[in-house]
Amino acid sequence: MNVCVQHISHPSIIAYLAAFSTPTHHALVLEYVSGGELFELVVEQHRRIRVRAARLEGVVRARDVDVDAGGVEGEAEGEEEEEVQLTEEVVRRIWGELCRAVAWMHGVGLVHRDIKLESASPPSISLSRQTK
Repeated sequence: MNVCVQHISHPSIIAYLAAFSTPTHHALVLEYVSGGELFELVVEQHRRIRVRAARLEGVVRARDVDVDAGGVEGEAEGEEEEEVQLTEEVVRRIWGELCRAVAWMHGVGLVHRDIKLESASPPSISLSRQTK
């Protein structure tokens, strides 16, 4: 199988490892990247903002509260979150990486055709702690 992605080498693009076919499917084997999808990070950030806003208003819906623990699901009391926070700086860096990767692809004659949050990986925690 001749796959043009085997020639892609860019730090912001997941690496191609192999490809194979079965009688009913074609498959690409790509580099494993932990952290899920950028979409999941955006949804989680939105949920946290809604919960904090409700706390400030004194109105926390029953589905957001773990009655046994007395807190909000997914947040341990007094525990610092180790997740990437979508600050303006982090969003600018994500956008910059995406633009540089797409520009590089266009420069070598490739088009993605399916760019979306689900196709992007969130940055590692070290990205949010780096300085400019």
